[in-house]
Amino acid sequence: MPKKYSERMTYHGKGILSLLISTILLYSCSYWHTPTLKYMIPQGYEGMVVISWDQKDGEPEVKEGDYELYKIPANGFLKTQMKARNMSPEDEKYFSYDSVKGSRVELEMIDPGTYVDTVSITKSNQMYKLGWLSVSDNYGQYAVFFVTRDKKSKFMDSAYREEYFKAHIDSIFSAHQTKQKPCQ
Repeated sequence: MPKKYSERMTYHGKGILSLLISTILLYSCSYWHTPTLKYMIPQGYEGMVVISWDQKDGEPEVKEGDYELYKIPANGFLKTQMKARNMSPEDEKYFSYDSVKGSRVELEMIDPGTYVDTVSITKSNQMYKLGWLSVSDNYGQYAVFFVTRDKKSKFMDSAYREEYFKAHIDSIFSAHQTKQKPCQ
């Protein structure tokens, strides 16, 4: 004999409740694995920054307290052994570093977004951070963003950044002989 409608609803209700609880637990656990990041940008550097993960010949994972440390070299291209993942950091800090003196200054990054005409750099430790992009292709998984102090820089224009990226990304990876299968 078929179950009554109310019995079927109770059974389905338990399934939905279990699914809801599982989903909440899954997302709450992933919260605790949210990275905290420090980016070290060479003093005076302006241009495209590329961070390429899962590189066997890349820089080893570096931690500074609770922070993952990404020290960008003078050419703006960092290969790291750090495992690739989605980047939704809990906290990000940016520093300018002087490799000769061994000093660093914390940067205040300004994302001008659509308000580029109303946002200006007023302090020596401020920079514009533009166009964060996460990519997975035949080079592997990597992140790209641009930094500049110049409000009149071509990098302030998103169309220019896109064209610059397309024109330079192959040569950057070719120069560092990095080819991998794309992430699926």
